[in-house]
Amino acid sequence: MRPPHPASLTPTDRRTRGELLLHPDALRTLERHASDAYPEEACGWLLGPPTSGGAGARVVDSARPARNVAAGDRRRAFELASEEFRAEEARAAREGRTLVGVYHSHPDRPARPSIPDRSAAWPGLVYVIARVTRQQVSDVAAYELEPLASTFVRRPIVLTEDPGGTVAPRANNLTGSSTVPVL
Repeated sequence: MRPPHPASLTPTDRRTRGELLLHPDALRTLERHASDAYPEEACGWLLGPPTSGGAGARVVDSARPARNVAAGDRRRAFELASEEFRAEEARAAREGRTLVGVYHSHPDRPARPSIPDRSAAWPGLVYVIARVTRQQVSDVAAYELEPLASTFVRRPIVLTEDPGGTVAPRANNLTGSSTVPVL
């Protein structure tokens, strides 16, 4: 059994402004990719339905791994190919979905945006960062760029198997508790 993510765990049956409603399968894909890529940074796409989850919530129901094409030290940087970005946007549109954001990992570093993360970020996308060590992913956090201030604002993450419906407390694989984790 793996230890819980260091997070504030709060039972909830309501949505709050700015939440990222994340399907557990998307989280598992991200975690698996981050662990497999270790000690390099992993990166990929976050996808969801074309509508939001209401009350300012963003919905991610799947994650797709991408190639890290960074020219330098991939243990400290990631880069997504621009042609892959355009192709992923087109694929999502063909599927009636939207590209909600990007995920990447920070090997042996906190799940916080770095200076290069800030300089490469685009407004309107959600950025999920996973802290990964040799053993496992130990923290996951979501951020969105505040365009006027050019800073990141952290978004709470709520795991839910029904991102389009109500968020109900449930047992989860992060803690084994019957709460919905808010990271």
